[in-house]
Amino acid sequence: MDTRVEDKPIAKPLEPAEPSQHLPTRQIGRASPSLAKTGALALSPLNRRRWRNFKANRRGYYSLWVFLILFAVTLFAEFIANDRPYYVSFEGRSFFPVVFNYPETAFGGDFETAADYRDPFLQKLISERKLGEASARATRIVSDAEGYANDLVPKARGQAQQMLEESEAYRQRKINEATGDAARFNQVAAEYSKAAQVTSRRLYLETMEQVLPRIAARRPPSVRSARRRKSGTGSVTR
Repeated sequence: MDTRVEDKPIAKPLEPAEPSQHLPTRQIGRASPSLAKTGALALSPLNRRRWRNFKANRRGYYSLWVFLILFAVTLFAEFIANDRPYYVSFEGRSFFPVVFNYPETAFGGDFETAADYRDPFLQKLISERKLGEASARATRIVSDAEGYANDLVPKARGQAQQMLEESEAYRQRKINEATGDAARFNQVAAEYSKAAQVTSRRLYLETMEQVLPRIAARRPPSVRSARRRKSGTGSVTR
């Protein structure tokens, strides 16, 4: 039996490959400084150069913005062009069909399927209910107005009658006062024609009796106290 061991060549470690002459040294073995600083979303120098070239092409750059605007508008296509109304008021309730799905039974229909708002039957049903609600609202407004009138008219009539009675009483009172003043004047005139001096003296005294108490009441307290002290001192000296 042959027990010889063949000598196998020992593999030498591979030497590091030299950097390529066509690629920059910074792109081999390490990331770009811009990527290392700003993260994975940062553009490489090549992509930045491509973006600058694209912006230099004004037709393509503006076309991109027009496309983005049209794309943003199309996001609201279901609200701009749709077969559902934005808002429905039915029997005092609010519905938003453009956002939610409602069955036909919600509007008085017979089926549990989604309501077809272009169906003439459903449109007629909703319009008839709205017409009924409008007529009921008008009837309620008229009845409220009649009730208000029935409540206000009797009060107004009562106030008018009260004002008429007060004015009539005021007129009668003034007539009586004027009649009494005329009668007193005629009596005084008759007495004056009989005794002019006596009548004039009596009128003067009556007038002073009415005027003097008012003057004394309106006189300041300091004047009254001074006159009292003066009268008191005079009595002492006597």
